[in-house]
Formats: sequence, C-alpha cells, structure tokens
Amino acid sequence: MKLLTRSLRLNLVLGFALSCLVGLLVFGILAHNVALDSYRQTVHQNLVNTYAENALRYYQQNGTWEGVDPGPGEGGGQGGGQPGGGPAGGPDGQRGAEGQGGPPQGQNPQGQNPQGGQGRDDPQKGMRPAKHLGILDTQNRVVSKTEVYPMGQQLDLKDLLFTKTLLVNGKVVGTAFEDPGAGASSPNQQAMINVINQTILMAGVIGLALSILLGAAMAGQLTRPLERLTVAVRSLKFGKQQEPVKEQGTDEVAVLTRAFNQMSDQLVKAEVQRRQMIADIAHDLGTPLTVASGYVQSMQQGKLAATQERLEVVYDELLLLQNLVDDLRLLSLADAGMLTLSLDLIAPEMLLKGIQKAFAFRAEKQNIRLTVQTDADLPEIRLDFERMRQVLGNLVNNALHYTPDGGEIRLLAKRTDGGVLLQVQDTGVGIPAEKLPYIFERFYRVDETRSPENGGGSGLGLAIARSIVELHGGKISAQSVIRQGTTISILALA
Repeated sequence: MKLLTRSLRLNLVLGFALSCLVGLLVFGILAHNVALDSYRQTVHQNLVNTYAENALRYYQQNGTWEGVDPGPGEGGGQGGGQPGGGPAGGPDGQRGAEGQGGPPQGQNPQGQNPQGGQGRDDPQKGMRPAKHLGILDTQNRVVSKTEVYPMGQQLDLKDLLFTKTLLVNGKVVGTAFEDPGAGASSPNQQAMINVINQTILMAGVIGLALSILLGAAMAGQLTRPLERLTVAVRSLKFGKQQEPVKEQGTDEVAVLTRAFNQMSDQLVKAEVQRRQMIADIAHDLGTPLTVASGYVQSMQQGKLAATQERLEVVYDELLLLQNLVDDLRLLSLADAGMLTLSLDLIAPEMLLKGIQKAFAFRAEKQNIRLTVQTDADLPEIRLDFERMRQVLGNLVNNALHYTPDGGEIRLLAKRTDGGVLLQVQDTGVGIPAEKLPYIFERFYRVDETRSPENGGGSGLGLAIARSIVELHGGKISAQSVIRQGTTISILALA
C-alpha cells in the first residue's frame, strides 16, 4: 500500500490495468456463456433437423408413423435398435453418429436378410434416435418411443426446447423434437468450448498488455505537468524567482497550472511590496524620530535653548509619527477583520455637506471652489458615518494637494442600481495611466518626491480608504486624465 501512495503515475497505470482486467473478465464470462449457449443450440437444433429429415423419408415411404423407431430393446435379429443408436451388429452395439440408427428388424447392416438374400433399402435407415429425440403426430402424441416419454403420451410443444415441424406436400404430418432433459456433450462440443476459452484468454492477455502500455502513456501525459508544478513549487518555497510553468490544453491540470502561475506572480509582487513597505515604514518612522530626538538631545545638552518654536517643531514631528502609527494600526485591524463598523442610515447629501464644511476654509484659502451636487430623492445609505467621513476627508485632502489655484473640487452623489455612487472630482494635475492601478497600494506615492517631511502624505491614505469601503461592501475606483483632473468613485453603499 505504501507503494501505491508514493507514485501517482503508478496508481494511474494500475488503475487502467485493473479497470481493463475487470472489463475483460466481465466480457469473457458473457462471451463464453453466449458463445457456448449459441453453439449448444446450434448442435441440438441440427440433431433435431437431421432426425426430422430421416423421419420424413420414412413417412414418405410408408405413409404412416406406425412402426417407426421400435425403440430400445424391441425387435428381433441382429438389427435391433440400440439405445445409443449405432448400427446393430457393430462391435460394441454403439451408433456411428448421433441421430442415425441401424437397419430395421430382420436385416443386417448391408441390407441382406439372415438367409443371405438381397433385401430392399432399409426404410428406417438413420432413424434410430438418440435417447432424447422423438416424433409427435399431428395430435402431439408420442409415436416414437424415447427413454423419457412413453408411446402415446401427449406433449405440449411449449415444454420442448427444440422442435421441427414435419411437412409432406405442404401438410403437417408430425413434429420431431428433443426433450428438455437433453444435455448431450460431445467431443466436438468440448473442443469448441476449449477454442472459446483459449480465444478469450488470449484476448484478455493482449488487452491487459495494451491497457498497461496505454495507461503508462496516459499517466505520463497526466503527471508530467504535475511534475513541472512540483519543481516550481519547490523553487517558490525557497524564494527563487522562476519562469511561469508552461500551460498545455484546457483540462483541470491546465487550470491548476494557470492558477499556480497567477499565485506565483502575486506572491512575487507581494514580496516586493512587503520589502518596499518595510523600507517605507522605516523611512517614514525614522525621519520624524530623528528630527525630534535631535532637537531634544541638543536642548538637553544645552546646545539649543528650549524655545516655543523649537518645541512646536518637536511636537509636529511627534504628531506626524503618531498619525503614521494610527494609520498602520487601522490597516492592520482591517486586514485582520477586527475593524468594527457602527452602521446607521445616513443621507448622502448630509454626508457630503459635512465634508464641504470641514474643508471650506482651506479650499477658500487656496482659491479652490468646493461644491456639492446630488441627485434628487436619493435613498439613505447604511454606513459608519465617522469612517466614511475619514475616507471622503482623505480624498478631498489629496485633491486639495494636487489642484492648482482657481481649480474646482466637486462632491457628487448619484443614484445607481442597488445603491448610491459617491464621487470626488478635481481639476488637478491628474495621475499617469501607468500609475493609476497602484494608487490604492500601501505606501505608494504617485509623486515619489512628496514624502511626509516635505508636505506629502504617508502613502497610506488611499489604502485605508479602500479597506474601509470594502469593509462596507462597496467598491472604490479611480479615473484620471493628465492636466484635466481625477475622479475617485465609491460604488454601491446602500
């Protein structure tokens, strides 16, 4: 059993062989039985037909069934019929062939009478029946004695296995039959059985050999892609980058290969992003810590005086550090599914007007118009008000960073199938098309020069927005055109 669990190829080959063997056994048994039954029926029917031909000759010569086949133990002289049916007077009293008998009473096998005179042709030549053969008259009464049925017994033709209607000039004169107890076995029949058995055995051996060869070929074809996948998995396990595994066909193995290639590609990207994220976290955490610790150390050593301005710099750096830590904690909770929502029915217009009010002073200071546009009779949407304010506030904050003076930011709410579409549109610088798919990744910055220390964000805002929106069951997406602006859409929040 251990061997079977170690090799899929061996399992497949043995499975093919076993299936073929079972099929061949079933086929062999059925073929043997059908062929043997057909052969037996043919033999027995031929015996009845031969006996019927002899009986007709007797009836045509005599016009009656009287005296036909006196039966075993009857008649005098050398020519009396024998139960086995061989010509009388033979060496052992046995018949030479089934269905044929010896001459009538009073004649020797050469048709001569005991006194040596030349007699007429034996009208019953070939009529001595086997013990299961007999003749019925037109009333289905036995007129030819057998070992099973006595003379004169009336039979039902339905009870007989093999029959042959006897016709003379188109008129039914009787029926030749073989009784149901017939089960003759002859050397010819045994030889036929041996031929059938040998043929089936030879076919089984050839079929089994072919099934093993075919199974080996098919097993190799099935397991070869799996072997390639195994090598690729082992390489991936040790962190080695590799070429995609070649896909062949459209079967389940090809689907598995395609899925593995996609997973491998995603793992490689995730590893690159993980390393980049660690570097970004170290950088974003290190910079404010370095600034704050430098000021504190200098003031502690008396090199700098602890002025209000310098204390405010330290405080700002620590606040930046605190915000970054809070963002990371929020993302970790969202990833772990531990970020809880307090859902309420909120009017979209109220939500957007609250955001407008919060950023109105800053927008006015930058000479940017901040407007709200909503469809009439919008349904209320179920969401966490504070979390969604955080998402929309982050989007508006980004738009204010990248929209020049005299530009416009529009907060929109539109009715859609099954929900409400919230949008933040700006007339800013836009996002390059090649960077648009990555803006919701963590620590990704469209402008890599804008880090927290020089006025940029941490690169976590849009990643947090996506996590919160998806936690609501919604979807966030972005469209942008360079020098025309960007639109961030939040879909299906109802």
